[in-house]
Amino acid sequence: MISAEHAIGTLDYARLEGRVIGRRIRGPLTLAGRLDVGVVAGGARPPQQLYELGRNQGLQAYGYKEFAGDRAAVGRTLALVRVPMLQSRLPIKRWFIPAPTPAVAVGLQGAWSALSGPDARRANQELWQPLRAPTDGIRTSVTLGMRFFGGAVGLGTARALDRGPWRLSVEFGQPL
Repeated sequence: MISAEHAIGTLDYARLEGRVIGRRIRGPLTLAGRLDVGVVAGGARPPQQLYELGRNQGLQAYGYKEFAGDRAAVGRTLALVRVPMLQSRLPIKRWFIPAPTPAVAVGLQGAWSALSGPDARRANQELWQPLRAPTDGIRTSVTLGMRFFGGAVGLGTARALDRGPWRLSVEFGQPL
């Protein structure tokens, strides 16, 4: 998928983004990957057009919107192995809840961002106090845990590979 956006006038910028997603399912094993890339260019870049990367953007072991930039890339991979139990819906009186379908999950995420010049740095200053820095290279994290309901709910741990301890990771929604 490729998307482009362009503004002219007091807001003068262009934004180009691309996404590639792949998934392979073999029996109880699911392998998935996703790569998102984007660039914002132009003179007076609006601060809200910067890319903000962190926990909610796929880097589970980092803080909320910890990094910023007008150039960014995020790659994620995930391996799920379904556990052969709780694969059927569960009756509760006359109602049913969906099958929990537990799966062991291992993921690896990597992200990069940069501020390309004075306009990008000015937009960052307008958006964040204190400032959000670019990633200064590729930042990576790993996740280990369990996913339920077809991968829609996750519970586990995440760790940044360049620092820090393991932290609790709770996710709602598909990770890729």
